[in-house]
Amino acid sequence: MTDLAIALRIRVNNDGLVQVLDASGEKVEEFGRKGKRAGDQASQGMEKARRSSGLLSSALGRVTLAAGAAFAAIFSISTASAAFGAVIGNTITAEQSLTQLEARVEATGAAANRSTEQLVAHSAALQDISIFGDETIQVMQSVLLTFTQIRDVNFDRATESVLDIATVMGTDLQSAALQVGKALNDPKRGLDGLQRSGIQFNETQKALINSLVETGNVAAAQGVILEELETQ
Repeated sequence: MTDLAIALRIRVNNDGLVQVLDASGEKVEEFGRKGKRAGDQASQGMEKARRSSGLLSSALGRVTLAAGAAFAAIFSISTASAAFGAVIGNTITAEQSLTQLEARVEATGAAANRSTEQLVAHSAALQDISIFGDETIQVMQSVLLTFTQIRDVNFDRATESVLDIATVMGTDLQSAALQVGKALNDPKRGLDGLQRSGIQFNETQKALINSLVETGNVAAAQGVILEELETQ
C-alpha cells in the first residue's frame, strides 16, 4: 500500500474570502465570504481535497502495479532471450564439432576404420562416464584421427585413454590426444613423450614394443602401450 501525505493551507483575507492552498501555494479551492457559509464551504473544500488525495493514491497504485507488471514482462523476455541464445550457441558448437569430425574422416580416407556415425555414438557414450561433453570429445577425436596408424578397436581404446590422461593430469583433451597419438602412431619412438609425462614402461615392455614394430605388427605394439595406459 502507498502512503500519500498532502499538506494543505487555509488562508482567509480581510474580505472573508476563504482559500485552500496546496504545499506550493497554488490555490486548490476558494469559497464565499463570511460566517458559517464560508466554514461550510471550507469543509466542503477539505472533503474535495481528501477525495482528490484518494483518487491520486489509487492512480499511483495502478501506476505502480503497471510498472511492476512491465518490469516482470521485461525480465521474462530477457530470461527467455538468454535461454534461447544459449540453445543457439550450443547448437552452433555441436554443428561445428560434427562438421570438423566429418571433414577429418573424409580427409584421412577413414583410415581409423570408423565412420562419423560410429565416432559420434562413441562420444555420446563417453560423455556419460567422463567429465567431458560429447562435442568436446568429438573435437578431440578429430585430432586423434590425424594419426592414421591408429585403427579399429585401438582407436576406441586410445580415445578413452586420452580422456583418462586429461582427467588425471589436468590437461586439455587436445594436448592429451597429441601425446597419446604420437606414442601410438610411432610406438618405437613415441614412448619418450609419455615417459616425460610420468607414464613409465619397464625394459621388458620396451623390448616387446620394439620387437613388434620391427616385425610389422604395429597394432600389437599399440596394444602394449594402451594396456599400460589403462593400468596407470
